[in-house]
Amino acid sequence: MATAPSGMRVQRRAQCEVDGVETVKTKAGVVSAIKITMSGVWQPQYGPGGGPMEETLWYAPSVKRVVREEFQGRLAGRGAPATNAIELVHYAVKL
Repeated sequence: MATAPSGMRVQRRAQCEVDGVETVKTKAGVVSAIKITMSGVWQPQYGPGGGPMEETLWYAPSVKRVVREEFQGRLAGRGAPATNAIELVHYAVKL
């Protein structure tokens, strides 16, 4: 379950694959991150809608979180895709 930028709660079902390790530059700095690609479908928790989706996550073990996320989904596979990108801008690791 995830929350879309509109505030709608959505469920995602996807095949996930680890594509290796990449150096990722964010506003918070440069980190080594595990790249994970996802391909599947999304649907709202309530009501009609849903469609295919592609998502890529970069998880940085040194930061202990996802440092970049890119999502692209289409409503019932039609029309222009909705896209969303999130990037880490600041972090502090607590010891």
